[in-house]
Amino acid sequence: MRALLNDILVHSVGRNFDNTKDALVIFEHLRNFYSDDSLFLLESLSGPEKDCTKSLIAFDPLFSVSVNGNVLTFSGIDSVCEKVKNHPALSVFDIKDCKIQLEGNGALTRCLRAIESIFKVTNENIKSEISFGFFGYYGYDACFYFEEIDKKIPKKEVDSLIEACNLNPDSTVIFACLGDGDFKTMEASFSLKTNSAAVRFFLPTDIEAIKFLEFEAKMLNMRVEPSALNHLYFMHKNDLALCVNDMKKLSIFDETITTHIVDTHCFGIGAVNFEDFLHDLLSGKDISSDLSLLLEEGMNEIFLLNQVTSFVQQLFMISSYARTIGQPNPKEILGFIPPKNVWEKKSKLAINKKPEVFQEILEYLLNIELEFKSSKIDDQSLYLQASLRKFTVLFR
Repeated sequence: MRALLNDILVHSVGRNFDNTKDALVIFEHLRNFYSDDSLFLLESLSGPEKDCTKSLIAFDPLFSVSVNGNVLTFSGIDSVCEKVKNHPALSVFDIKDCKIQLEGNGALTRCLRAIESIFKVTNENIKSEISFGFFGYYGYDACFYFEEIDKKIPKKEVDSLIEACNLNPDSTVIFACLGDGDFKTMEASFSLKTNSAAVRFFLPTDIEAIKFLEFEAKMLNMRVEPSALNHLYFMHKNDLALCVNDMKKLSIFDETITTHIVDTHCFGIGAVNFEDFLHDLLSGKDISSDLSLLLEEGMNEIFLLNQVTSFVQQLFMISSYARTIGQPNPKEILGFIPPKNVWEKKSKLAINKKPEVFQEILEYLLNIELEFKSSKIDDQSLYLQASLRKFTVLFR
């Protein structure tokens, strides 16, 4: 290993743990010494046997990297950040106050590889495959940093993919769409004639979700208090998959699961319910926390803005229908019939707003989009957060 003068040398030392030590037990012990933002667990406690061979615990980071929009931000120990900022490997990038502007396709990959090359690691008694390195995750939108992908697949290409799948009985293709605009464009390609189907999924009501968790507890032979299930469900922001995963871990306890046990062994990491976020935004509620989480999870600013605009357009169509024809018909307005609770909530929000307010809202949103596309905004995330906070004040 050849190290340059400006490189950061890391000496990694290995220690063997007793095989009987459970990763979750070790993680719980480390929580007494490290804050939640300095410690995390990548666990393999449940799932297919071939995937449950390793669990990784990372703690006390020297250096952290986060990406939002086209800006990469790094933080950590001051001396490490200073060395990274001034290292020749990053001289091709525009660095200002620990922020790097990413320009063009592939910039993120080049930047991360350049940062990685700065750290030179020597290992001592390391038998594990991983002893030091980058630990983290990418959001779904990260694919656009690595590949030139059209954000909307042309209908002709969708038709070709479905046709190709039908030629091979072992082939399957699944398109997942977030947002009505994309779905409506693609929906026409899926029919019985092409041996395909288009399906819309809606979140269950809270009552339906808790009943599902009660059934899951019964299947796992768990004794659990109803209040504990409610607590787990709302802790994970209504994410049933995360709830079930935690229930599988809690099922090893030979006792009744209480709220206290849930608080001790489970950590709320559920994503923001985007539909609820849109309703809160148009209802004039405080969306600051949820908006920050959505952007931290990797949601693209332009995509988020377009979804808000699409939602407002739906509300305007419902309002216009009610004022000109009468009782709104979801099939005629949306092209499908959503669950009753979803439709009633959306209709109520739409009818409570005056037509002229919709025009003002759409003009406001279009101006934000115009600013994004015509001006060089240094921090799109910060600009969008400020604009949508102002939105809740103007249109509540």
